[in-house]
Amino acid sequence: MIGKSENIRITKNNIFFLSLVVLLVILIELTIIRVAGEYALFILSGINIAILVAIVLSGSEFHLPMLLIVINLLPLIYLNQLFHYWIKWIILQDIPLFILSLLAIFKYAGYDKPFNFDLKYLRLPLIALTGYALFSMIVGIQNNNPKGFIISEIYHFFYYSFSIVIFYLIKERKYYKYIFISITVIAGLIAAEYLVIYKLLGWTRVVTFQSGIFIIALSLIFAYLILKKPDFIKKSLFIGAFIFIFVGLILTLTRSLWVSGFVAILSIIALYLHLWKGVSKIKISAVIIIILLPVFIFGMRSSSKNIQRSTSNDIKYRTESLANPTEDQSFLMRMELGYYIIMKFLESPIIGKGLGDTVKYKILSTSNLAVNYPDNSWLFVLWKGGIIGLLLFLWLYVRLFTQTYYVLKNTQNIEVKIMTLAILGSLAGLMVYSLFTAVLIKYKIDIILAIIIAYVEYERRELDVAPVNE
Repeated sequence: MIGKSENIRITKNNIFFLSLVVLLVILIELTIIRVAGEYALFILSGINIAILVAIVLSGSEFHLPMLLIVINLLPLIYLNQLFHYWIKWIILQDIPLFILSLLAIFKYAGYDKPFNFDLKYLRLPLIALTGYALFSMIVGIQNNNPKGFIISEIYHFFYYSFSIVIFYLIKERKYYKYIFISITVIAGLIAAEYLVIYKLLGWTRVVTFQSGIFIIALSLIFAYLILKKPDFIKKSLFIGAFIFIFVGLILTLTRSLWVSGFVAILSIIALYLHLWKGVSKIKISAVIIIILLPVFIFGMRSSSKNIQRSTSNDIKYRTESLANPTEDQSFLMRMELGYYIIMKFLESPIIGKGLGDTVKYKILSTSNLAVNYPDNSWLFVLWKGGIIGLLLFLWLYVRLFTQTYYVLKNTQNIEVKIMTLAILGSLAGLMVYSLFTAVLIKYKIDIILAIIIAYVEYERRELDVAPVNE
């Protein structure tokens, strides 16, 4: 049990500054790792630990020890990646976890009660899914599946259960708000990364596995714009951020992401029109303008001399291929892989083949290529966990949808309405995206989903305490 700490004081003035410091330090370290290779991961962690010990022994009351504790989460986050491949890109969506951990440490330092599994509305599906993931791991071990794949896959299911810890440690709305702000900022940084790749390096397409965060960030900004009444400067900044991130989304050249982004926005519009029936024509016009303006600007920009003609051609080709999927090699590859996975599933339809199982296919390759996941999150769960695993996974998301909608419909707090409306839009977009990618069980978007689960649980519990006046 830890009592109140007199050395740690977090205020509205310094919390965002501390978050930015953590962001900067992490970016510097990840950049060093990117250049120097994975061994730098352990070297930097060792240096951090040494500095931390020195500061603690010196009795310093400075905030740096807490920052360094957060930085030392880095080896844990990247441990599973070292089994298979080099760290090639800065995985920026990990940063909300680091900022969250910083806030959690500060919060825990001031807590006066023991830890308990305090979730009420989302506890059962989370515990059931985590427990079944452990069972699937045992099945995978018994089937002699590759150990590296087993470890990397169980890792992502544990990210979901991390929401239990988040909810216990973070029980103030403003902290969740800071995290959602950081997600939006990070999406802007990723969009800038894509712009640099195209503008300076002249590459045609780069898949960094970060782009799923665009759906969440665009939903947050869009929900804010249609529910809030900011002044002209704030509104201009948010519209500019929306356009900038939208351009980054287009530059991914990922067709399923394009569709998913629009599904997220259209879902927010549908919910808005459903819950706010007296919507004016002006607001509807503003919504249409906000959607069409990025498309117009990017179209004009692509036709100018400032963006390479190859980029415009790439976008045109990827768009046209949507109308002819049977002639697209990427689509054919997914179809072939899906067929082999269904055959695997039929061998053990109830409990699945266990974590770490692989399947081989040959399209786009001169020899059989063994992979441990398809470009479909739900097919992955069906293959590895069988019908039972799929039902548990579906239970969690249905429960998350219903509880988020309940909060949106019943809360009187405008900020909560913005967050929950954005979450519902994000989930709708991610559901579509998950049909074409492994976004729900890979690429660390599940870290952000754990934060969302904890936040929805928090707001749902707040309604139990004060259902009308918050």
